[in-house]
Amino acid sequence: MRFLVWFLAIAAGHFVLSAAGSVLALRAAFEAQGGFWDAPLLASLAHLAALLLAPLRIVRPLLPPSWHGGFGEIAVVSVFVAAAAVALMHAARKLRGRGNA
Repeated sequence: MRFLVWFLAIAAGHFVLSAAGSVLALRAAFEAQGGFWDAPLLASLAHLAALLLAPLRIVRPLLPPSWHGGFGEIAVVSVFVAAAAVALMHAARKLRGRGNA
């Protein structure tokens, strides 16, 4: 049950940050034309979204060709990232348990 809560929290956090960064990226680009310090929060959010959505290079070939992307694509990446994070947490827990025995 704990892993399900972690999965949902990680997927939701990833989706919210990625979607917000994608939506605000154009605004950040215009406001930060003079440099990063003109709009540091917007620029940071846009860069964070770019980092969080980097796995799209891996996910896109797995999606059907008729897939149009958008928020659905961000949701797919969020699910994959959350699944990977929970799998790593589960593996770390197993390894820790094996070391104590």
